Amino acid sequence: MRETCDVCHSQPAKNHLCEIIDSQQTSLDLCDDCLRERSAASGFRMPLLDGSQHCYYCGGQAQSAGKNLEWEEAARGELFHFTCFRCSQLYHQFATVALADLPSGLSAHDQIQALTRLIADTDKKVYERVGDQEA
Repeated sequence: MRETCDVCHSQPAKNHLCEIIDSQQTSLDLCDDCLRERSAASGFRMPLLDGSQHCYYCGGQAQSAGKNLEWEEAARGELFHFTCFRCSQLYHQFATVALADLPSGLSAHDQIQALTRLIADTDKKVYERVGDQEA
């Protein structure tokens, strides 16, 4: 992450924003004020990690956040997915393996169902691993 905000160039960048619009990915490192302004302008509420959010898996202080996709929201019942770095790494480790096993040629409906199950299974594995590590 850059030291100063990509927009105002004066305040510390404390938020990394990655957007994909029309298949084009952009990344910005923003201060809290510029993130709030971007959020208000887009009409999309982006969470600021202010220390009050907790990791979905272990309950520790969240260090990253992302908007749940449709199937993730269906599996988790939450708009945003907050994680600490440790649980985020575990999640991506398990999800990468599970995605490789996803069958090809599924209809859009079957893809959503398969991804919803995949997310639920991956979340369960992370919960189990976190519980094993804390025991």
